[in-house]
Amino acid sequence: MKHNWICVEVGNWYTEYQCAWCEEKNKTKRGAGSYKLPVDGCAGSGNIKQVIVVRKDLNMRKGKIGAQVAHGSLAVTLENLDHPMVKEWLAGIFTKICVSCDSLDELTELKKKADDADIINALITDSGKTEFKNVATCTVLAIGPAYAEELDKITGDLKLL
Repeated sequence: MKHNWICVEVGNWYTEYQCAWCEEKNKTKRGAGSYKLPVDGCAGSGNIKQVIVVRKDLNMRKGKIGAQVAHGSLAVTLENLDHPMVKEWLAGIFTKICVSCDSLDELTELKKKADDADIINALITDSGKTEFKNVATCTVLAIGPAYAEELDKITGDLKLL
């Protein structure tokens, strides 16, 4: 039987996992600066990602997009450090996918879908100091980390940025 490993603790020299189904525990040693999942894999290992949705109707410069994407990813991660999905994602390779939407209405609808699915997310509002003529503007929505299958139900039809 394969386990559904969830990261429960990250120490200086180890990462501890617990199976979500049978509660068996497993510690792996951290080597060469990387975390490794237990050897038998996990229903979710390698299958967790974060999706960042960028409003393309704002015509932001590339540097602005990069900053807003970083704000979104950090906000949802730092606000949810104790969330089991964040712990497992941080113990992996932090997969992020950037996609685009066409309007604030579409971004708001995506946030509602993420909230309804109980997936952690962060909506970023830029202060408007460098773009947007000093008007606070919603720029990106970071959704997850969550299982790819859950995120694809919400963002699977959006185009890559």
